[in-house]
Parts: sequence; structure tokens; C-alpha cells
Amino acid sequence: MPKFRAVVAIPTRELYSGEVDYASIPGIDGDYGVLSGHESFVGLNRTGALTLWFDAEGKERAQFLIMGGATQVLNNHLSVLPRFGCRIDEIDPVAVRTELASLDDAGMLDSEDLGLDRMRRDRLRAEDMAWCEARLRAVGETDH
Repeated sequence: MPKFRAVVAIPTRELYSGEVDYASIPGIDGDYGVLSGHESFVGLNRTGALTLWFDAEGKERAQFLIMGGATQVLNNHLSVLPRFGCRIDEIDPVAVRTELASLDDAGMLDSEDLGLDRMRRDRLRAEDMAWCEARLRAVGETDH
């Protein structure tokens, strides 16, 4: 099976760029797979595991936790652009719990310092908390 180009990038950095044999993507309407020659497609991502296979047998692969954003397939090129994302094998539950605890503190964001109104500040805090909780679930640490 021929390989195709794949890029996984969050707003702040690229998580992966290279050739893959297969990709399994968590879409809002369910998981879907992409192989070389897939027709053009744009879809929204849901929170879940994105898996990239580097060999046809699926023995070499990487898993990323993604949340939100969109995916595009165009001209044998896959672009996965989530709002949040990381490699699952790089999630440090202790660091995530520390981050979550800091978000629980009432003074986490000072809207005057950031120039944010209360509604936007609360939405950003809720997104960050949801991302922390998703990372903990991804590594089997659900009771926090």
C-alpha cells in the first residue's frame, strides 16, 4: 500500500509531519480511516485518539490525543489541525493534575491583566480544564 503525507499541528506547534500508511481520526460523526488515495474531505474533530500507522501491518504507530479543530484530506495529504493535542505516550499525569489544580484556583486568570472580559476568561478556563481532564482519561487516571 502506498504511503501518503500527514501533518498533525496545534496552533502553537507541529506534533507530527511525515509519511504514513493509515490514519484513524476521531470525527464528530464517528471515527474514520484514511488511506492513500482517499477522496477530498473536510471534517470536524472530537476529543479522542488519533492513530497514525507507519507500516502496513500497524506494528509501528503513534497515538495522539486531540480535542476540537478540523481535519482535511486533499491531494493525498492529510492535515489534522486540532485546538489541543499531544502524543498520548508523553502525557505526565502528575503535571496535568498540577495544571488542573492551578485552574481550580480562583485567581488563575486575571481578566484585567489579560484584557479579557469575564465570559471569555471563563470559556478559556473551561476549555483548559476539559483538556486536562481529557489527558487524564487518556492515560487511565479518571478519579481526580
